Amino acid sequence: MMPRKGKRRKKTNSNLDWRVFFLWFLLVVVFIQTLIIRSLWQERNQLRQQVRQTSLVSSKIKRLEKRQGRVISAKERKVKSKVKSKYRYLPVGKSKAKTKPKVKTEQRVARKPVLRERPKAFSYKKKKEDHRPYLVIVLDDWGYSDENFPMLEALSLPIDVSVFPDHRYTLEASRLAKKTGKEVMIHLPMEPENLARKNWEDNTITVDITEEEIRKILDEAIESVPYAVGVNNHMGSRATSDLRVMKVVIGYLKKKGLFFLDSVSTPKTVVRKVCRGLGLPYLARDVFIDNQSNLDYIKEQIKRAVRLAKKKGYAVLIGHDRENTLRALIDMETYLRENAKVIKASELFKKLERHEL
Repeated sequence: MMPRKGKRRKKTNSNLDWRVFFLWFLLVVVFIQTLIIRSLWQERNQLRQQVRQTSLVSSKIKRLEKRQGRVISAKERKVKSKVKSKYRYLPVGKSKAKTKPKVKTEQRVARKPVLRERPKAFSYKKKKEDHRPYLVIVLDDWGYSDENFPMLEALSLPIDVSVFPDHRYTLEASRLAKKTGKEVMIHLPMEPENLARKNWEDNTITVDITEEEIRKILDEAIESVPYAVGVNNHMGSRATSDLRVMKVVIGYLKKKGLFFLDSVSTPKTVVRKVCRGLGLPYLARDVFIDNQSNLDYIKEQIKRAVRLAKKKGYAVLIGHDRENTLRALIDMETYLRENAKVIKASELFKKLERHEL
């Protein structure tokens, strides 16, 4: 038997009703979800804006603290909103007016623009190398008188002042040299070859004294000349050619932390040999600048020393406590600074010890 047509229509209508209801239900659920998501998204944006505002305020307060040089308390951290989310610090005691009081244009002061220095562009250019040679200037025979003390004080070059031990002005010469930035050395009397004994200095080191006597003379000389860092020989053409004497002298000075500068008063000097045996650099005089007291001669000798230094890399020149010698050095001070680096004898000794020259 075939079913009736009316019954089938009722069945189809009921199915459609359920489907429509289910669709409406889904639409309502989706709508609610969108509302929830929208509200959450708005809350998120508000929180982000608050965080941004607090960071702006904190940075503003930090800048104010840095400018005022003090820590701002929590009570003072009150801010007032401006257009475009700009904030301004308001100290305690001021009213929180919404509207900013108008300021007359005449009272406004134009701020000067802050000019920032541009960052220096990186350059591949190398610094100019200083090719000036080294020059050591030693002036002997200090301690006899104080006549040339003012000229010594006027000379600004870092020279070495070699002072006689146990003389009348030994202490004054040493102190003046130290005060004016110069270096102090001991001008040690040593036995010459062709000079009568009556013309020798007191406590001269001779070739016929014992090692103990040599050490005693050296100790007394070191004690009498304060601030001394080195020694050079006065005369000493016979003593500096004696191997036994020079081994004792240079070996004892090495223990005391002093260097020895050979004045080269004889071509027979054994100082180079002794220094090589003790593992020390050999420091010796290159030019005597005042064998003649003529001012022009002294200046020419200084120029000769500079020319020699340019060939060799360094030069040691020796002069004496004389008026024309000091006058020549003062007159040629600019020339010396432009053509050479005037350094102390101890600095040159260290450079030679480190094999830098």
